[in-house]
Amino acid sequence: MPRDLEKMSVAELDALIERAHVARQETRDRRRVELKEEIEGKLKSEGFSAIEVLGAKVKPKPQPLPAKYADPHDATLTWSGKGRTPGWLQSKLDGGAPLEQFLVKS
Repeated sequence: MPRDLEKMSVAELDALIERAHVARQETRDRRRVELKEEIEGKLKSEGFSAIEVLGAKVKPKPQPLPAKYADPHDATLTWSGKGRTPGWLQSKLDGGAPLEQFLVKS
């Protein structure tokens, strides 16, 4: 549906541009899904995985560290001692409790 852009107001042009951007993104998203399904189907029919064909390196998921500190009243609140001190522990430390009080006994 051709439009005479010269006769359109700035607001009409802005609205047209916005609709075009939305339509473009929807088309890209739909095509991305279609291509993924096509490629996965082709790989499966040929007996390959995407990693075999594309050579992607897959890092193993890091294992969680064991708990070094725990809340004596709530065993679900734990901390490995690495990274930022969790809020539950920091509030108790700020209240004057010693960190050693929360050590997990092995």
